[in-house]
Amino acid sequence: MDTFVWAVGQENDPNRQDRGVSDERETFFKIRELLEADIDDLFEIELADTARDTEKGEAEPPFTADTEETREDGERPRADRRELLREKEKLEADRRELLREKEKLEADRRELLREKEKLEADQKDFQEEMEFQNKNLQDGQRRLKEDELFFEKKMEILKGGFAQLEADRRAVEQERIRLEAKKETEASLSVSDGNAVRLFFRGVSNPLTLKKRYRDLLKIFHPDNLCGDTQLLQEITKTYEELSEEVEWQKKA
Repeated sequence: MDTFVWAVGQENDPNRQDRGVSDERETFFKIRELLEADIDDLFEIELADTARDTEKGEAEPPFTADTEETREDGERPRADRRELLREKEKLEADRRELLREKEKLEADRRELLREKEKLEADQKDFQEEMEFQNKNLQDGQRRLKEDELFFEKKMEILKGGFAQLEADRRAVEQERIRLEAKKETEASLSVSDGNAVRLFFRGVSNPLTLKKRYRDLLKIFHPDNLCGDTQLLQEITKTYEELSEEVEWQKKA
């Protein structure tokens, strides 16, 4: 009976829901020990009653008032024994219920262990996937940085190449102008008459055009230029002055 009261108290304990599977198993073993002790006590009482009945024998004493009182006194232990047997059956039922509860708790524990293992496996896979993704991201960033540096170097090389090409183009253009002027000068000087310089002003018929032609010739044959020629420049200036006077006379005429 004390075992049943203790078990009910355990079931109604408000802190029982917060305990783990280990607490449930400890409770079960305590209840089983108490049940086994109660059952042993019941068996000892039953054996003692049986031995007492055997010692008395099967013959019943004559019916008297004292016999009636004795019979009533003998019925009380039997009623107590039946009560104890009923209590024993109830305790057995409680024990079976506790066994079923234990099996259920064990099944829940195994299920929790499986869930825990699955969760740990998923967590491990997730960590490996994150490490793989982080590694790929770092590799991608490193390659992007290397590509940017390579592109910058390539752009610097191209800019240097373009600048060099522009300088070469200007040098070639200046050389071409110098060669053309030189060829033109040589062609003009190769003329047999003394008025070869006048060929530079060929086709000029008014003062403005004459002045513009003279300025262009100054730029080409100035001594500071590559194809400059001081003597030729003096001849060009002299010819320009003569042609200017001729144009003035023609206008007055």
